[in-house]
Parts: sequence; structure tokens; C-alpha cells
Amino acid sequence: MRVRLWLIAGLTTVALLFGAVGIVAAQVGEPADREPARRSGRAYGVVERINGRPLVLATPVGSVSALTDDNTVFRVPGVEESGVGDLVAGDYVGLAGWWDEGEVFHAFVGARVSSDRIFPLVGKLLSTGDGTLALDTVRGPATVIVTGDTVYRVPGVEDPGLSDLEEGVHIVARGTLGADGALTAEVLAIAPAPRPGRWLAGRATAPGDRGFMLRTPRGRVPVHTGERTRFRVPGVEDPSVVDLAEGDLVAVRGVERRTGPVRASFVVVLPEGVARVVGTVEGAQGTGLAIATAGGSVTVLTDADTTVRIPGVEEAGLDDLGVGDHVVAMGTWDDEFTFSAFDVSVRRTKREGAPDVIRGRAIRVDGDEIVMGAARGPVTVRVHDDTRLRVPGVDAPSLDDVWSGAPVAIWGTWNEDGTLTAALVVVLGRW
Repeated sequence: MRVRLWLIAGLTTVALLFGAVGIVAAQVGEPADREPARRSGRAYGVVERINGRPLVLATPVGSVSALTDDNTVFRVPGVEESGVGDLVAGDYVGLAGWWDEGEVFHAFVGARVSSDRIFPLVGKLLSTGDGTLALDTVRGPATVIVTGDTVYRVPGVEDPGLSDLEEGVHIVARGTLGADGALTAEVLAIAPAPRPGRWLAGRATAPGDRGFMLRTPRGRVPVHTGERTRFRVPGVEDPSVVDLAEGDLVAVRGVERRTGPVRASFVVVLPEGVARVVGTVEGAQGTGLAIATAGGSVTVLTDADTTVRIPGVEEAGLDDLGVGDHVVAMGTWDDEFTFSAFDVSVRRTKREGAPDVIRGRAIRVDGDEIVMGAARGPVTVRVHDDTRLRVPGVDAPSLDDVWSGAPVAIWGTWNEDGTLTAALVVVLGRW
């Protein structure tokens, strides 16, 4: 089983650490009665020094302190059962875990990688200098080095260069790290603007009478609201922008231009435990839908404020959905068979794989099982003696330390009956 665990961890670490989201992942909600929010994310950089278990990394946004413990899973090429003690100053590493309010990173997975690894960095262009760019990222300011070999990609511009990048555009930079953590770009591209009607999610900051700033993995995005903007705020009748609070987790639907603010048509303050479920429409049930998921049938409840999106259909509604349509619903789990949605959209079916990593929230923990609300629907996760558990702040965790509503990531393999046998269960902080 140990071999299987490392195989699964090895297959998934690269995807987990080095996706196209940049240095951190999206922020999500936080129960009011729990400790301050932790923000699930990733970090990468060059080891400056090792102070016992903590690592200090040189990154594109400056020095980052990363904490590890006995449950942190490490992959160091050529070293069996590796740990933080197998790293030395100058190593290039990638980490997955969460950020706490003190801007310290807590790692539950780490890997030593080659010095020529290509890393992403996403942010808004603040200025250009002599061979450099200044970006505003979700983790703060960063300087990107450009050279004569840097490739530029600017829509509508033939043979683009540094002078074709305008201040305020969102940039995706991919390149290698120097010994000081600075990123030298091999490719610089203007991030594509979301399509009209696309959702953006993040934290609302600096709310005012005419809008607010949205903190997203791409950086800070200004959002303008007006008389036609609809709002949905839990517990507030006829809400408006003045009902937004600093730090609210929100989803914004609107039109974004590369050099301008998002003009919002709909702003939703996301409820606690926000999640999504994917399935195939079986039929209508009153004001909701019955959808078939990998974990069984789920009733998706809707109301007058639920947005329905169908490609090619303007002002779509539930009546426009047909049996067999593949849908994604955003909302919250009421129980393992009922889901309240604020958004339902038609999507293409995605193929399932045998080994997999799934993320979601624990709906119920019972015996050696976790019933998990995941994007694919309710999933029964089998836990056995060889399953490793990782719970923040717990030295020798068990299933008793996984609470209902906990955000979790699970590495495992699918069974014929639609259950998942877990090799590793990680509680992702308290987001």
C-alpha cells in the first residue's frame, strides 16, 4: 500500500503544484465560529534556509515562510520516504497547502524539482522597465525579468514585443526561477478576458457606493455596479452594493474588458460551504431538478434568483433544460441528496479516470467512511488502516478529527460501485 500511496502522490503532485493558476489558488469561505480563514493555495521557490521544519523560500513575490510537520508528504527524486531533512539550501521546490492570516504557508505536499522547471505567475501589469515588468499579483508586487529570448503573445498583434503590453492588462508569465527566486519569463501572454456572462469569484475588498475590488487568483479586479446590477446576499431583502462587507466571498457575473473594470450584472455573496455538483438531468421536480451523479440521484433546488445558463440560449430558464443535459450547479449541500443552487449551467461531460484526486466538503463522517460533497456529486470514500490522514494542528489524526463541513482533498482509486478507496485524506485548513 505504501508503494501505491507514493505512486498516487507522484502522479498528482505535478498537477496539484504547477497548474496554470499562478502562485496561489482561489480563496473560499470560512465558518464564522471557527478560527481565522486559511486560503488554500500553492507556493514555489528556491530554498534560502531551513530552520528545522520551517522552510524559507525565495519566490517571485519575496521570501515566504513555509511550515511542515510529520504529516507533510515530500517527493525528493532518488530518496525513499523523503522528508524536509532531505532538502538543502538552493533546492527548487513546489508546495501545496494553505495560507494563514499571518501570511505563513502551511505545506501538506512538497516536491523538489529541477532548476529548469517552468513556473507560472499571474498578475496585473503595473509598469515596464529596462528588461523588467512590475506585476500586481494576489500575493503582492512581483518583478518579472524579460530577455531577448522572451516570447510575447498579444492578441491581434503580429510579432509583438514588450512595448505592446499596456499597463492594466492581466499578464500570464511562464518561466524559470533564478537563485534569488526572481522569475525570468520565457513566455509573456495577455490573459484572455472572460466571456460575457462568465463568473468570477474572490474576496470583496474596499466596497463602496459604486462597486468594489475583487481579489482573485489573477490579482485585484475592479468591479463596477449600477442600477441594473442584481445582488443576492443571504438574509438581506432587496440587497444592494452597500450590503457587501469587507472580505465577503462573492461571485460576480458580468463583462470584463482587458483594460477596464468588470461591469457586473449579478453579484452573489456566497453562502458558507459553497460547492458545486455535476450530473445529468433526469427530470424536473417542482422548482428544482433531479440529476444523476456518480454518487446517486441528487435533487437540485432553485428559486427565482437562480441563474440558468445554456450555450446559445438567451435568458435561459429551467424549462430550457432537457433530460440528458449535463449540468454544473453552484450552491450548497443541504444534505447528501439535496443541493440548493444559485447557478445552473450546461456543460460538456468529462471523462472519469481510475486514479483520481477529488476535492469538496465532508457531509458525513461515519465509521470508516466519509460521505463527501464533491463536484461530481456525493461520493462515499472508504478509509482503511493504510490510509494516511492529514489534519492541521493534529499530530496523529484519525477520522474523529474530520468534522462535518470540513474542506478535504482525497487521493485514491475509484471502485466499480462508484466509491473511492482513499490512500491519503487531507483536511485543507479551514476555508
